[in-house]
Amino acid sequence: PWIDTAGEKIEKSQRPWVQSVRHGKVQKDSIIRLQLPGGGFRTFKTNCSPVLGDRGNYAGVLVSFDDITELEEKEVELLNSKLEAEKANKAKSSFLANMSHEIRTPMTAILGYAELLLSSRLTQLERRNHLQTIRRNGQHLLEIINNVLDLSKIEAGKLAIEPTRCSLWQIID
Repeated sequence: PWIDTAGEKIEKSQRPWVQSVRHGKVQKDSIIRLQLPGGGFRTFKTNCSPVLGDRGNYAGVLVSFDDITELEEKEVELLNSKLEAEKANKAKSSFLANMSHEIRTPMTAILGYAELLLSSRLTQLERRNHLQTIRRNGQHLLEIINNVLDLSKIEAGKLAIEPTRCSLWQIID
């Protein structure tokens, strides 16, 4: 049976070629599907032109069928690819927003404590505490950058796995 794009059966009287003869008008770019015995279908774009016979009556119809099944499948693939790309772009934007925050936090601490070291008279203990804070935040920032670089290596398929002894209980703790 012929079906429409919604999967509903097209009655004989509603088929484009019958409509073309009945109304004496060209039916252009009608999209219809032919239901196949195995459960699939083929999609066609049809063009129908009525043909005049003797005495000016419509004696028939000239019908062209363009099989657009593969084109339709490619459109679905393209749409799926577009959706995947949009999803990946959202994930990238979210990642960059999180990374910006993660980098900004220790960088702000480093710059703030460096400013304190430069602008005020501090005791040796205060100076040491400020320098430790700068060092700790610098190490944290370096870990973040290394993690980002590791993610880039994973994405490029170039991350080398390095076995290291560790305590499972310490990791869990």
